[in-house]
Amino acid sequence: MKDAPRDEILNCIREVHGGATVVPPGVAAKLAGRVSGAELTERELVVLRAVATGQSNKEIGRALFISEATVKAHLKNIFAKPDVLSRTEAIAAAARRGIVRM
Repeated sequence: MKDAPRDEILNCIREVHGGATVVPPGVAAKLAGRVSGAELTERELVVLRAVATGQSNKEIGRALFISEATVKAHLKNIFAKPDVLSRTEAIAAAARRGIVRM
């Protein structure tokens, strides 16, 4: 990390030069958080796949026999789990994980 102490950076350089793989604890923690993110529920997967096909909240609600407010609640949960801010980001994250195909 950029803010690591000089001695730590030098030790890492030496270890890498010697053939070791070095992952600082801060980096490891960030990676673990992204990889192990909370799984989507079955209903959230259905909603996400519907979003990926371009359906509106109203259309999804009608198809699943739930209110538009419930669809929005599912989307809020979907956005929070992989830490995304929009439908597009959620679809892209799901595509990277193989949940939806684009």
